[in-house]
Amino acid sequence: MNFYPFHLGDYASHTAHLEPMEDLAYRRMLDLYYLREGPLPANADEVARLIRMRSEVDAVSCVLNEFFTLADDGWRHARCDEEIAKMQDKRAKARASAQASVSARKANVERTLNERSTEAELPIPTPIPIPTPGEKHKARSAKRACQLPPDFEPDETARNLAAELKVSIEAQLPKFMDYHTARGKPMKDWQAAFRTWLRNANEWKRPGKPAQKEHWMVEMFNERRNGGVIDADAKVLD
Repeated sequence: MNFYPFHLGDYASHTAHLEPMEDLAYRRMLDLYYLREGPLPANADEVARLIRMRSEVDAVSCVLNEFFTLADDGWRHARCDEEIAKMQDKRAKARASAQASVSARKANVERTLNERSTEAELPIPTPIPIPTPGEKHKARSAKRACQLPPDFEPDETARNLAAELKVSIEAQLPKFMDYHTARGKPMKDWQAAFRTWLRNANEWKRPGKPAQKEHWMVEMFNERRNGGVIDADAKVLD
């Protein structure tokens, strides 16, 4: 305890007969008792040492025997024990009150946050536009219309078609590349264009068909017929 009540009238009425050293020893014993919040040591010499009065052991013993009671745990003082019990009870109540106040404030904050979360409006998600089938077709068509890639290679479908028509890909691919690179026209599907090229080559090698050197005339006709963009699936002119 850092504080204890000291009643001057009560103290003076009970200690008026004490010698100065006995009075000093008693005051120091009370201070030590409240600081320890418990009994003083049972040995008088130890008590004298703790209150810095080693040369006054007789005065210390006299005060102990008059105002204190020797118990199993040391010298006890009834009035001091009563005041200490009151202070400890007050301290415990203050601690409990503080804890309750903290818990109440915490619960109030959580309740407020929950209410705000309930009242808050959720943001309305922005709808994602879904393109119509026509728009999808236009997008795909626009994306496929491009120049002939310099690293163009026939796919498996074209190779199977060449084998079926008995047309040499090794012979036709350089002609296809040179022709369309020179023309510089965009094509929607270069794989489909190459398959058309293979079919045309197959038609030209039949008896009674135009010579293969006239192939560019057929392509030019198909190109003009389709407004400047070569149609990869154009039919062969008979």
